[in-house]
Amino acid sequence: MQNKNELTRQKEQELFDSSHSQEERNERGQFATPYSLASAIAKDLFSRIGKDASVLEPSCGTGAFISALLSISDQARITGVEKDPMLYKTAQRLWSGDACQIINDDFFNYASMESRQFDALISNPPYSRHHHLSSSEKHFYSQLTTNFSGVCLSRLAGLHAYFLLTGTGMLKEDGVGSWLIPSELFSINYGEPIRKFLTRVVT
Repeated sequence: MQNKNELTRQKEQELFDSSHSQEERNERGQFATPYSLASAIAKDLFSRIGKDASVLEPSCGTGAFISALLSISDQARITGVEKDPMLYKTAQRLWSGDACQIINDDFFNYASMESRQFDALISNPPYSRHHHLSSSEKHFYSQLTTNFSGVCLSRLAGLHAYFLLTGTGMLKEDGVGSWLIPSELFSINYGEPIRKFLTRVVT
């Protein structure tokens, strides 16, 4: 059952989507997760961890995953990170409270300064292709990803690949990551180090 805040979030998301062109959203990888899917993934996550877990959402947008998590557990401690000021304001207004902290920052800046590790992570990371990333961004993201995972990504990797490896590196031992990612990571050349990481380093 959806609560009032979730219905408000959906309206705010529709307004955001309609006020930004497809090209803008493609460039930034801003495609929201449908609530029904976010809810299914959140339920699966809680079937693997305790409902009082610390959970990181590294690209929370308006907060579909946060809404789904809060609908299941009032004990989880959630941290959501969102770079876009408009999306951040919506998420902060709807979900910020004792159980949830919303941070307005680039996830990689946040990761570079955050020493805490999380019990779990849930995310639909931004699917932004490599040609939308500047050379300086690629350099920073690549260094951080290597530090967190030991994996050196190709410069052809999309933004979601950096999120996957850096975010996984922010989990505790036996932490659980739930990712909504494109299947191309398992077939294209630049995905090879990720495939090795997922099959050899984590379960």
